[in-house]
Amino acid sequence: MVKYVNCDIFYMNVDIIGHQVNLHGIMGGGIAREIKERFPDVYEEYREICLSENGLLGKMHLTYAYVDEGGESELMIANLFGQDESVGQRVLTNYSALASSLKFLHEWANMLDKKTIALPYGLGCGIAGGDWNIVSKLIEDEFGADEGLVCYVCRLV
Repeated sequence: MVKYVNCDIFYMNVDIIGHQVNLHGIMGGGIAREIKERFPDVYEEYREICLSENGLLGKMHLTYAYVDEGGESELMIANLFGQDESVGQRVLTNYSALASSLKFLHEWANMLDKKTIALPYGLGCGIAGGDWNIVSKLIEDEFGADEGLVCYVCRLV
């Protein structure tokens, strides 16, 4: 199920926050930069994967943002590899790759019994230049029919 909400994604009480990333280990803008600043370990892990692995386009990297004092995991970050390039004026979002990475996110959320995901409104449409009409349909197609999982699309107002 997909629900659109007006809120800061970082204040959502969800299991997983997902966002689009490139293949070059750069989190230079948008939600990615905010994740890099809030969760430096997530950034370092993502960067290492980009430097050491090939074939990431269309995949997803899921990691814990932090662990509480009792050793319990609190929040996961899903790096969605839907963007090959990291700079330039053309559309950088690869819709097929983004759809594939959303599918991986959905599958892993179900395997790990996670019930809530938050994605930013405009996922892949800011710096990466994607078309929200296309991306929102990808999100709806992937998560819309799953009544056991809520995918929040967070719009900062």
